[in-house]
Amino acid sequence: MVRVISLKDSAERRQHMARTMSDFPLSWAFFDACSDQSPSHLRVDKNKQIREFGRILTPPEIGCTKSHYHVLDSFAEDENAEWLLVLEDDVTVDSGFDYVGFVNFIAKRQISHARLFVKYFRNGTIIDWFGSFQLVRMGKDPFGAQAYFISREAARQFQRKITHVVRPMDDEYARYWADGFPIHTIFPFPVLERTLASTQETARRSEIDSRSSRPQRRSLSRWHDAVARRMAHLLYKMRRP
Repeated sequence: MVRVISLKDSAERRQHMARTMSDFPLSWAFFDACSDQSPSHLRVDKNKQIREFGRILTPPEIGCTKSHYHVLDSFAEDENAEWLLVLEDDVTVDSGFDYVGFVNFIAKRQISHARLFVKYFRNGTIIDWFGSFQLVRMGKDPFGAQAYFISREAARQFQRKITHVVRPMDDEYARYWADGFPIHTIFPFPVLERTLASTQETARRSEIDSRSSRPQRRSLSRWHDAVARRMAHLLYKMRRP
């Protein structure tokens, strides 16, 4: 299953995706993106955001997180598909890449979530090769949820875990010490982000710059996450052949 998350009224972006996906080897469809006001059983708790993430999420971040959650929701109910490829509408896709072969490749290695693009290369370790492509495990959040594969079982696990909009979805996907899904990506990337003005990034930067200091109550959560992340990374290195 392939779904492209896009706002229903984003005509230019939808036209671009229709062009870039015109010779894509798999059938695909648009998934109407949510706004921050879209109905959802995910709860939005600003105090919880401050306590666990350090700041209040912007409306575009809330809408984006809801969108990714609900595309997982629809996928998890589909018994006909074992894997989902999620794309955002600000990317350009290499239609010549072997997407089916890559899914089979990661499935054999019991990897149930893999990104096809990340914003930053952070603490990466090459663990295997897919032809001339490197399979890389990241030790820190590389940011970005523009393109990724996820298995149905992993989607269901994320569904069960996420009940509140606490952090952006790419940050949620990076919490491997909490959800058990290490961060994997492939390089060179078969999907690239377009150079566009991002409403979400602009709003996010404004929110970050406007806060005077990180709240004290976030300190304990940050410390816990840092310790858990380091322990999980250490255990991975000890177990790796």
